[in-house]
Parts: sequence; structure tokens; C-alpha cells
Amino acid sequence: MDNVKRSVREEYVQSDGARFWTATQGQGEVLVLLHGGPGGSDQLQAVADMVDDLVQVHRYEQRGCGRSAGGPPYTVECWLNDLEQLRRHWKHPQWIVFGHSFGAELALAYAAAFPSRVRGIIYMSCLPAVLADRRGEEEFRANRVARIAEPLRARFVELRRLRDEGGEHWTPTLAAELVHMGLTAEFGDPATAALHVDVMVESSRPVNQEINKALGEDSAVTPAETSSWRVYGRSSAQLSCCMATATCVQCGQQKDSPSSCRMPGL
Repeated sequence: MDNVKRSVREEYVQSDGARFWTATQGQGEVLVLLHGGPGGSDQLQAVADMVDDLVQVHRYEQRGCGRSAGGPPYTVECWLNDLEQLRRHWKHPQWIVFGHSFGAELALAYAAAFPSRVRGIIYMSCLPAVLADRRGEEEFRANRVARIAEPLRARFVELRRLRDEGGEHWTPTLAAELVHMGLTAEFGDPATAALHVDVMVESSRPVNQEINKALGEDSAVTPAETSSWRVYGRSSAQLSCCMATATCVQCGQQKDSPSSCRMPGL
């Protein structure tokens, strides 16, 4: 992180029964950042700081998440409409949509629903469940556990069990411990993780588990759909109409699939 003092304008936007926390910085072509979850909160300020000399960056926290308020329906369709209403509020004809984790799935679905509003998609660190293959998600989770220091693995598994069960035994302190262990495992370099994870945990807000469960179920792909790539009921043919060939941000090469990148260390 550099020490440049940036001008970041925070604003609450009312739309369709919800109140969205937003932050805007930079100038130029427009980029909107979609955080992960479902039910998570914005942790993408570092990304905005990296590119705000090139683009105008909008961040926001999704309905009922973090500093934003809003009730049901907790559905993908509602999330897409919320994003589109924000675009209209800011009066942008088009924008580039950047999604991280669940936000990357949301970015793809938004492009399929509103193709004329999307100039490009940046798809970052999303589980391959979007490709209708739950085995990929299982492989990811197994690999993440393997990256955790061996003395801590049993504790990580136990914390996940307590989180999934919920109830009075699940506390903010345990949640922070689980997030810290999970984030540390997702950094390729332990030294880099040590520089950033504490700050990320301290700045994070509790995951809205009701939204996490509802949106997880709403976005699930049924077994009958696994023969073709479908994103929230939209086929690969529909997606291809609104997307050019993907380009890997790390290697700069055009790719038919993000998973085809084989750069060293990935």
C-alpha cells in the first residue's frame, strides 16, 4: 500500500426498499467492484487504490450486508436489479464490472442480464461452481485445508463445523479466528499474508448468514443442468453474446477458460 492521500466520497443510496453504502474515487472510465459472500462486505479498497489513477471506481455493500440495509427477497435477481439501479443512480451508460469470489459470479450474471450496460468483466478468485461442477468446489476446499499449517488443521475444521451449526456457541471471536486462518491459507506467500491478513480481519464485518444461505440456494445449479455451462439460468450461448474472449490479467493471454491459465505458482 502506498501513502498517497486519496479522495474517497462515501454516499448512502436509497433504492427499492434498501439503503446501500457506497464509496467512489478516481476519474475516467467507470469500474464497479462487487465484493464476495454471499452476505459478505466490501474489502476491495486496496483494489480501488491500485487503479483509481486510471478509472473512476465505485464500491458498495450489497443489500443487507455490512453497512447496507435491506430485506428480502434475497435472490440473485434482486441482487442484479440492485446493481442496475445503482448504475442508473450514477447515470453511467456503461461500466466495467469487477467481481471477487461470489461477486465474480454476480458479474457474469449481470452481464448476461444487462449485456448492453457492460463494457467488460474482471473475474477474480471465484469457485468453479459457476461452471456447474461441484467437484471443483470440493477440490478447492480440500486444497485450502492442506495449505493451513498442520497443527491448525483440526482447529480449522472444527471452526467450520461450529459456524455451520450456528447457535450460541458461534461467537464473533470464533468467526474472526476462522476468517484469519482461511485468509492466511489463500495467500501464496506466507510473508505477504502476514502483512495483510490482520488488517483484513480487523476491517471485516460479520457475514450475514441468512443471506449467505438464501443466495447460496438460489444460485445453486441443479444436477440436470451440469451438462452445459449455465449461470443463474442463462446458457453459455447467451453469455457468449455479451462477452469477448477472456484475457488473463496475470499473464495477459487470451483464454477460453480462466482455469486454463498455468502460470508458475498458480
